[in-house]
This record gives sequence, C-alpha cells and structure tokens, in this order.
Amino acid sequence: MKLKKLTIATLLCMLMAFAFTACSTGKSLTFQIENGESVKVTLNTTGGYNLLEEDGMITVQKDDEDVLNGMFLTSSGFDTYAAAIMASDADILKATPSDSPNFYLYQFDGAAGMETTFLFKIKGSETAVIIASLASQEEAEAAFERLTFEKVK
Repeated sequence: MKLKKLTIATLLCMLMAFAFTACSTGKSLTFQIENGESVKVTLNTTGGYNLLEEDGMITVQKDDEDVLNGMFLTSSGFDTYAAAIMASDADILKATPSDSPNFYLYQFDGAAGMETTFLFKIKGSETAVIIASLASQEEAEAAFERLTFEKVK
C-alpha cells in the first residue's frame, strides 16, 4: 500500500513537472558583451519559434529554419553600420527617431538575395544589435517582433 501511494505521488509530480514545461511560451538567453555589459534576449516561442546561440551569435528559427541571424555591437560599431547604411543604396524602411536614429530597418540586395536588416541600440546600454534575414520582410518582421532585449543590471 505504501509503495502504491509513493508511485502515485511520483507520477503526479512528474505530470506537474511536464505540465509546467509544456506551457512555456518563451525562451531567454543572457549574453556577456565585449564592453562588459550583460544583455538578456527573450523570444516568444509560440508558433514554432526557437532562440539559439552559437559563438555569441543570435539565431531565431521558425520550424527549424533560420529566420534571423544577428550579433552584438558596441556603440562605435553601431555608428559605423549606421554611416554605412546612409552611404549605401540600401532601402531604409524605418529610422527612428528621425533626428538621431537609434533604430534602423532596411533592405538591400546582397550576394545571397534580398536581405532585411534591423540595426538598433539597446535601451539604457552601450550595446547595439544587428540582425539580418534572407526570409521575406514580413517573416523577418514577425520574428523580430517576438524578441526583447534588455540590459541586465
């Protein structure tokens, strides 16, 4: 009888543990940036999305296919990329705020095809991110909207 109660209790614990993990709708990774900051990246994983890290690079997948690939930049790296965007023939879809942008959404026709790219500074930090996609603009934006970036105190 005692063994039966122990078995039932164990099964209930396993069922609850499974239920809590099965309901997860997000995944977070924390990155140590070369400027000394820590940045937490969170992805809403509903709908088949996944967040991966390899060698400090960010990858967002949907149904096991890469949708976004990105890396962290310092503030000077952001400035270098922003200047290159302005000097190129890239199609700037969004730059906010307009007087001194800290977020760019742009497209250009690269060697691998049309690339949609997000370049932005993380609020309250000296870190920026560049994330690119060879998927359609709609797919890239849908994946990007599921991401949040925050400086860890």
